[in-house]
Parts: sequence; C-alpha cells; structure tokens
Amino acid sequence: MENRQTSRQGGQLLIEAVLLLFLFVTITMGLVRTFKSQKLLSVRISGPWDYVAGMIENGVWKTGAQGKSDHPNFNDRQITVKGEAVQ
Repeated sequence: MENRQTSRQGGQLLIEAVLLLFLFVTITMGLVRTFKSQKLLSVRISGPWDYVAGMIENGVWKTGAQGKSDHPNFNDRQITVKGEAVQ
C-alpha cells in the first residue's frame, strides 16, 4: 500500500514541475515580447551610449554632435614655430 502512495506522490511532483516550467517559459516569452515591442532595453542602452561616444570622439561629456566644437583640435592656438635667433 505504501508503494502506491509513493508512486502517486512522484507523479504529482512531475506534474507540478511541468506546470512550473510552463509558467516560467510563458512569463519569460511575454516579457521578451514586451521588451521588444516597446524597445525598453534599447532605450536604456543607447541613451547613455550617446554621451560615452561623445567622450570617446571629442573628450567631453556631450553627444557627438554637441561636443564637436569642444574638441581640442577646434581650439585656436597661439604658438610660434620660430625660435629665437642664434647668436
């Protein structure tokens, strides 16, 4: 009699595991579909990346287009390439 009870418990455990797996997969697929349709993840990544790209390109924490004028190559430098006359 105890053997049949144990057998039934094992079957119930298997059914519950399958149901939990189905629930997990369904929720995961729903979340993935929502993230793709609303572009939630791409907005979180590309927004800050604009400023990082501006820092890499121009050396200032602005977007690439805004920071171009602040790049050191755009500075008007006052240097002389002639040295003093040798005596």
